[in-house]
Amino acid sequence: MPYDPPSVEDLRDDALQAYRNLVPGADVSPDSEIYARAMVAAAVASQVCYGVRYVEDQVFPDTADSANLERHAAIFEIERLEATTSTGTLELSGTPGTVVAAGLTALHADGTEFITTSGTTLDAITGLGTVDLDSVTTGTVANKSAGDDLEVQTPPVGVDATATVAADCTGGTDEETDEALLARLLTRMRAGNAGGTATDYEQWASAVDGVLQADCLALRRGPGTVSVAVYSAGVGGVRTPANAALRAAVLAAIELVRPICADVDVPAVTEVTQAVTVSILEYESGYDEAAVRAAVEEAIEAHIYALETGGTLYRSRLGRAISLVDGVMDYDLTVPAANVTATVDSTTAEVLAPGAVTVT
Repeated sequence: MPYDPPSVEDLRDDALQAYRNLVPGADVSPDSEIYARAMVAAAVASQVCYGVRYVEDQVFPDTADSANLERHAAIFEIERLEATTSTGTLELSGTPGTVVAAGLTALHADGTEFITTSGTTLDAITGLGTVDLDSVTTGTVANKSAGDDLEVQTPPVGVDATATVAADCTGGTDEETDEALLARLLTRMRAGNAGGTATDYEQWASAVDGVLQADCLALRRGPGTVSVAVYSAGVGGVRTPANAALRAAVLAAIELVRPICADVDVPAVTEVTQAVTVSILEYESGYDEAAVRAAVEEAIEAHIYALETGGTLYRSRLGRAISLVDGVMDYDLTVPAANVTATVDSTTAEVLAPGAVTVT
């Protein structure tokens, strides 16, 4: 059982009892010198006892502090994942025919900084042009939605100061939390390293900066083949299929450690949106209807985002996620009308994602 340090009072009473045993009749009243010395000794001993408790906590990874958790992980050559930047595209506007070079800096209203990584020539009629965009700022804050406005810093002649995100900026991830690092460490400790199991491939992929989730698709392309589907963070921090650069980085990392006979690929994953309709939602008295409805929508999206590549959306499990929302008394799940399964075969790797979620 965990070590429970004694209180200062308990240590003081133990010291006073020792005085009574050694010196029968000794004055151990609160005003005595013996009592004062016992309090000093108890205070010092208490610090030692709590030091022992701290050491005990650091012995186990699930109670260790951040620094010592990293030391536990380092034993298995696991490092905390660093924050990453996002990528997307930006639509520029201005004088038709203007040639725009790469290297423009643009800022979001929240201070997130971006830089263009390609150039373009603005359309001769519309005056619009699209360029590649990378964030300078790291973290999920760098994931922006299509349609968001950015302010071009010191725009060149012929280019408007306001630009618009053309395609979602995704791939920005925060530094790995202690909880996530601990989860990877415990998986490694429990599953071990078997030299090529499905868990091994998922662990190898998950050790690459920017990867939030990895699913091993064994034998997807036939005997001797292994596919690993990987995901990064999208707008709002939700799971999104990894871009080509991250997939290449994952494949390169796996190639260094995979069994020599394995034929490995990291395929592009296609998101298949699934609409969900919940009608006649009844909520318990005392709950706010709008709050319950919003919580149900959030629970539905979270349940679908938790599905693995090629996973099945079971109506019964989706219904359980809805019924577990505080305040829900009854509901009618009308869409989907049956279980839905994403396709995984030799040419396709799909994952379900929330589509239109309607709760009435």
